[in-house]
Amino acid sequence: MPDVEIHPAPTSVELKQRLETTGRSIEARMDALHHELTTVADITVAGRPILDHVRERPLYFAGLSLAGGLVMGLLSGTRARAKRRPEMDEHTEVLRLYTAYLLDEAADRVARGKRTDEAIGRTLKRRPPLISYEPPPPPRRSTLGETFDVAVKTAMGFGVKMALDRLGQRLTGEEEITEAVKEADPKP
Repeated sequence: MPDVEIHPAPTSVELKQRLETTGRSIEARMDALHHELTTVADITVAGRPILDHVRERPLYFAGLSLAGGLVMGLLSGTRARAKRRPEMDEHTEVLRLYTAYLLDEAADRVARGKRTDEAIGRTLKRRPPLISYEPPPPPRRSTLGETFDVAVKTAMGFGVKMALDRLGQRLTGEEEITEAVKEADPKP
């Protein structure tokens, strides 16, 4: 039998020290993450805050965020579609259960001594016919088509908002159309 080195079980003091060490390292990691998250708002590009760059070129950054959202939507949509389970077909299940019930009833009659054709005839005579209608499913659009539709609607929303803001700025001198409407509305 080979020699096996047996380590003694750690004492409660050693376990407590290990837990405290692990707790301190987790706390240090959490502090570092907290620091990173709170300093993201202070990001500067070329010595100026990033929000100044966004205000200078809103269409560019709106397009950039739209493209990023489109890519993320495509990636998450294809992953979700790959994980979907096939849908249960209720129509087929109803027909299967109805047929099984009829066959069981006919088999009982055959077991009691009836001829097969007579048992099936009596079973069907007592049951109304099953009429099952299932409307055709609506045509499904592809993930790419749905994503494109959302992207176009979002871009249209951005475009309309910017056009209204510019029109309001030309007519009233206000930065946004909402401020111009507030100024024109006599209600408090």
